[in-house]
Amino acid sequence: MGTAFEVVGRIIDRDPRTLGAPAYNDIEAITDELTHAGFTAARGVVQPGRSRAGSAGEAAISCCHGGLLRAHIDTHAPGRLEQITDAAAAAIAAKFGDGPIDAPRNAVLFTAIRPPG
Repeated sequence: MGTAFEVVGRIIDRDPRTLGAPAYNDIEAITDELTHAGFTAARGVVQPGRSRAGSAGEAAISCCHGGLLRAHIDTHAPGRLEQITDAAAAAIAAKFGDGPIDAPRNAVLFTAIRPPG
């Protein structure tokens, strides 16, 4: 789980693993779900990549100001977005430094065939 998720989870007293999208990184579980839904030839492949930001502050804004993490902040800590973003930036800087950040980030690509009909 990412550093910003850990910080937000601690501040709003939630398990960081529950703050993101559902765990779609379990290739076997997802291919089973796709097969159960009627798809064929379902498979998942890990796509390694990089996550880049100009600074720890930019990385924190990217994580905290949009998506599901922002929704949790707005719901559980209204009015504290900037404070939480600053805390995330400090944690990211402690882990990666305050300059440009280039960190590994993986995605899982799923493909399947939808039968006709």
